[in-house]
Amino acid sequence: MKQKKHKKLSKTGRILTDTVLVFALCVAGYSGFKLYEGLSTYNQSKNVYDEIRETAVKKPEPQKQEDSSIEEIQEETEDIDHAALSAINPDYVGWIRMKNSYIDYPMVQGTDNSFYLDHLYTKEYNYVGSVFLDCNNNRDFSDRNTVIYAHNVKNGTMFMEIAKFEDPSYYAEHDEIEIFTQQCNYKLYPVAGILTTGSDNYVSFNFGSDEEFMNYVSYFTDHSTFVSRVELQPTDQTVLLSTCSYSLEDGRYALLCKAVKQ
Repeated sequence: MKQKKHKKLSKTGRILTDTVLVFALCVAGYSGFKLYEGLSTYNQSKNVYDEIRETAVKKPEPQKQEDSSIEEIQEETEDIDHAALSAINPDYVGWIRMKNSYIDYPMVQGTDNSFYLDHLYTKEYNYVGSVFLDCNNNRDFSDRNTVIYAHNVKNGTMFMEIAKFEDPSYYAEHDEIEIFTQQCNYKLYPVAGILTTGSDNYVSFNFGSDEEFMNYVSYFTDHSTFVSRVELQPTDQTVLLSTCSYSLEDGRYALLCKAVKQ
């Protein structure tokens, strides 16, 4: 039986085949590089914030107390070392935490709203960025509304879990957020969350009247993705937590919370 002879490619055909192969290899190499770059970025940010937590979040040893020969162990409480955090970065303004979530970060405030979009708390370049106050706010949370930003990072870190309030059921187990500052601590109680865009005028700091403030609040409650048990009064202070949303182009998710001094 005669064997079939394979046709030899022409010079043009060989060049075309080689070009396609090189292109495919380049695409694969670039994809691999981007994957490595992404993992490297995530690992760097995770290591930095883990180290900061170890340095600045103190967990006292439980103390034993004797009462009528019965030993009771005091509840262990965490203490934020504000001095240590300020020594790492003078832009430090406080610590934010939400139970049953990854949100457990130091907060900073820069001279603009750009630098900390792609710089970690240590000021190292990294597109995961930091949790930061709007540069137009007072550092002491004395404004009627204080605005805090962070990225919605796809590995679940930073403010990714703020965007989860888009799901109405998420509120049930996440109805309290804590902020710790050098001056005092705050409990934040989510009131409303809206899906919006970066071009919408959803950020305000101070208001000309109580009526203007309540109109702002009403916009949030009227468009909220969940129903809160908390209502705001004209004399209340608020904190707005803002992050990206992948639900729409240039999307943002903004969570308005009642801030109560502790």
